[in-house]
Amino acid sequence: GDVYKRQENLVEAFNLKVNNEIKTRQNVLQVYDGAILLEQYPNPNVRYDNQVCSICKSYTYASYLKCDNCRAKGCAQHISICGCFSPNVTLYCRFTDQKMLEFLDKAQKILKEMP
Repeated sequence: GDVYKRQENLVEAFNLKVNNEIKTRQNVLQVYDGAILLEQYPNPNVRYDNQVCSICKSYTYASYLKCDNCRAKGCAQHISICGCFSPNVTLYCRFTDQKMLEFLDKAQKILKEMP
């Protein structure tokens, strides 16, 4: 009934988040056309509130961009995070695209197993 519907809505919202994150990362890589480093968070369990976007002030949980020249950090959605003439940008990702898809698959399986 209601519990299942709420769970279904949560899984659908998570599906949208995962797919939007993957598309955003692909857009960033395309815009920078290979002139960007791609790194994993050194510790994926690090607190999310340590990484705040310099543009919108939101927490950057899944990924963020960092300019190694001026040290600006920002949401990957902004694409351009600083005014450096020649930015030296790294895209940091908490989880790989594959890992996020695995999380999504697990959530969908749990939902299907619900009575």
